[in-house]
Amino acid sequence: MLDKIKKALDQIRVERVVAVFVFIVIVGFFISFNFQNQTTGFAVKNDGCEDGTKDKECSIEKPLYCDSGKLIEDCEACGCVLGQSCEYTENKMQCIIAE
Repeated sequence: MLDKIKKALDQIRVERVVAVFVFIVIVGFFISFNFQNQTTGFAVKNDGCEDGTKDKECSIEKPLYCDSGKLIEDCEACGCVLGQSCEYTENKMQCIIAE
């Protein structure tokens, strides 16, 4: 009889440990889910590119142009480095070594 009581108590302890573990996992999941897309409450205006160039302006690194937060090559708008010229080749305008 005593052995049956000990086995029953052991089973209850195991079930409690499993229940606590499952509870912790569920709570952790909900906490991490709630913070994934949380904003700070402050509006942040993205008005430029990763190199510090303002939107719709040329970068100091020619011929790069900041267009909606992305640096793109635009030699027509920004020119080329010394010794290169902006010419139409391979179906687009690009900087090539001046002859």
